Amino acid sequence: MKKSERILFALVCLALVLEVMLIPGSGILLVLSFTALTCVYMFGGLFLFNGIPLRRVFREGAFSEVSKGKVVGAMGAGVALSLTTIGLLFRFQSWPGADFLLATGLLLLLVVLIIGAVKYLQSKTSYYVGIFLRASVIGGLGLIMMLAPSTAWVEIIYRNHPAYLDAFKKAVADPDNQELWEKVREERQKIDR
Repeated sequence: MKKSERILFALVCLALVLEVMLIPGSGILLVLSFTALTCVYMFGGLFLFNGIPLRRVFREGAFSEVSKGKVVGAMGAGVALSLTTIGLLFRFQSWPGADFLLATGLLLLLVVLIIGAVKYLQSKTSYYVGIFLRASVIGGLGLIMMLAPSTAWVEIIYRNHPAYLDAFKKAVADPDNQELWEKVREERQKIDR
């Protein structure tokens, strides 16, 4: 599971680089890799954080050495990380709801980190180190994107296309105005040519 997480994280980074370079198909790669990473955390967090290989999950006694607290903690960390990663995807794609998802995910990550820090100080087990590492990387990126203006990523990608940026900013300021969004589509088509 850790190997698949690393591969997906590398694909996310690759997709972000391709997106900045305006390579066609980068948006699809970004959506697929972020969604897969979200699924790994949401549905595989229990196994990932407890060090249970996927091939042992359905065997009897796979969870015999895992306490109930670690099961709940791993599930909570998985939900918090998945909400934060899906919030990052929404922010990178400029989709509505990004702020809500990021705020919810970051708040849950904070709760997980506080509980994990208390438990780590009591037991000093390596179980919490993996959670801290993931929460610091994904939570840090989520916090940066949450604090940055909503158009910051678009400004980075389209820095050489001021007409598109201007049209996009106007459309975001008045999201119900279809004429402004049509202007955004027109400017985007000019870039794609």
